[in-house]
Amino acid sequence: MDQVLVVLGCHVKNGRPGGALERRLTHASSVAALYPQLTVIMSGGKTWQGVSESSAMSAWWIARGPSTVLISEDQSMNTRQNALYVAQLCKERGITEVLLVTCDFHMPRARYLFQRHGLRVIPHPSPSPKKGWLRFRRQLREWGAWLISPFESLLK
Repeated sequence: MDQVLVVLGCHVKNGRPGGALERRLTHASSVAALYPQLTVIMSGGKTWQGVSESSAMSAWWIARGPSTVLISEDQSMNTRQNALYVAQLCKERGITEVLLVTCDFHMPRARYLFQRHGLRVIPHPSPSPKKGWLRFRRQLREWGAWLISPFESLLK
């Protein structure tokens, strides 16, 4: 198998996926239904009130998602690290292509970062609410992330 489904982490609230993360998981569940043979990687190590993104994602998936093989990548703290650590997991398994699930506004940068690590990316963007101010705020954050990403390693 040279493909895997990857879901990127996001905010966890009270031990459960927040709104954006639940939208990603719901969308990923739909994608997984089309490709039931795929292993799923839940990528996100950031901890919210003691619960990592990947742990909350895996618990949601086990309770609601299709029965698939799950891998939890729980070291990454940002999108750049999601791409790095998932690429390492893929390389160990001979996987060259990822079906990537993240929010629609986040997909261009995530796709770019995964491709930089030699992975072929098939984007499966999760739709975000179209509310004016919140949408603008999310997009502004992404623009900022694009601007600082070349310098991220220097900011440690």
